[in-house]
Amino acid sequence: MGAPDERDPTLPRLLVRKGIAVKEWKMEQARARLSELIKAARQQGPQYIKLRGKPVAVVLSKEDFDRLGWGASESAGVHCRFAVGGSGG
Repeated sequence: MGAPDERDPTLPRLLVRKGIAVKEWKMEQARARLSELIKAARQQGPQYIKLRGKPVAVVLSKEDFDRLGWGASESAGVHCRFAVGGSGG
C-alpha cells in the first residue's frame, strides 16, 4: 500500500498511546470482525472502538479485566446490557 489514504478501510488503525501500540476499530469493523477483535484483545491488549469518530468502548481480555479488580466473584453479580446495531432498546 502506498499513501496512508490508500490503506484498507476494513482493517483497524494502529495507534500508539502512552508508548503502547493499540488498535482502533470503527464500529462496523468491530461488528464484522468480532472474532478477530477478541483475539487481538487477548493477544495484544485493549482494543478501542469508535462510533462516528468518537471513542465509545474498549474491549479487554478477561485477564486484563480481572487485573482491574473485577474477579469472578465480583463480576458474577454484574449485569451488562448492550446493543449491536439498530436503535432499539
